[in-house]
Amino acid sequence: MRSIVEKKKSDRKSLAFSGGIKMNVSIIPFKMVESIKDEWKELSKNQTIFQSYEWNVNYLKIKWGGGERNYICIVKDDNEDVVAILPITAFKRINKTNIIILGKNNYVDYGDIISKSVTKDILAATVDAIKKKFTNPTIELQGIIENTKFQKLLEAEAIMTAEYKAVAVRIPYNADEYNAHLTKSTRQNLRTALNRMNTDGLSYRYEIYEGTIDKVLAEKLVNLHLKRNIEKNLTSSSIHNFLRKVKQNFVERYVSVIPVSMRSYKGSWYLIVYLNDIIVGYLYGLRDNNCIRVLQNCVDSDYRRYSPVFRACYDFITKEAIENNLEWLDFTSGDEDYKYKLNGKEMILYSYKIV
Repeated sequence: MRSIVEKKKSDRKSLAFSGGIKMNVSIIPFKMVESIKDEWKELSKNQTIFQSYEWNVNYLKIKWGGGERNYICIVKDDNEDVVAILPITAFKRINKTNIIILGKNNYVDYGDIISKSVTKDILAATVDAIKKKFTNPTIELQGIIENTKFQKLLEAEAIMTAEYKAVAVRIPYNADEYNAHLTKSTRQNLRTALNRMNTDGLSYRYEIYEGTIDKVLAEKLVNLHLKRNIEKNLTSSSIHNFLRKVKQNFVERYVSVIPVSMRSYKGSWYLIVYLNDIIVGYLYGLRDNNCIRVLQNCVDSDYRRYSPVFRACYDFITKEAIENNLEWLDFTSGDEDYKYKLNGKEMILYSYKIV
């Protein structure tokens, strides 16, 4: 569960942005995104995978249909050089518009403006352009990392609406170093997981995949995640359970970006866990240079007592991650207990609103 602290409604205020250096901003429909492909790739070189051209295009094609709701803000300086890019989604209402910056309720866990160095002038010009184009816009941002330049700008200029956490595991130099940082209880739980598997005659293994996977394997993972969500949302009412199953099935297959990404996004990464050659859990994430950004994890409730994914995470960290010189296994947003048991380190993320 995400740990979120909401701000009071009384904290809301209208903000007046003003900048010093003149910036020129154009807002184009998503279908024209290829016209700024080169500039986007150049600006996002030192940012996370969530700011990359490939992931955003992949995401926007899927989420909300990639149609009329999605736009790209392009910020140019006086020399007509592109200095910032910001993808947005607009939900138009009768007398107002909700502008969602990527990072809000989606698979962009770390939100940011695509720029080599975001400034107050860039932010002010972007906000002014959005206000001119859309009716009474409310701009929502999520997943803003603490102590970044963008976060400091928003802290001074916007309304903070929520605070929550992300947790990541730094890959150790070797297994001994890692084990020294785990609690006695965690080490015992890891041994217990293997003992239970062996006692019950279960053959344990995990496989690492990178890139796209075939439809059959992707469907197995989707079905496993669907099963977990249905079980998690069951109620005492049979009609409610039926409706929830219909809703969850629709979301998993037509709304969630994950199933499509599994089959189409070349930067995909998977850790799939098997017991007696049956898939019992997995991690799905994105390869981001020397980091894995985990977007989704799942374990089959029928095998939960064996902690198969928890055990596989430990084995991956102490084997393949070290061998391949990875730096982080980033579980991204959420402060679930297992992340800390794996020696995860937390950072604070913020949500902001500009009205």
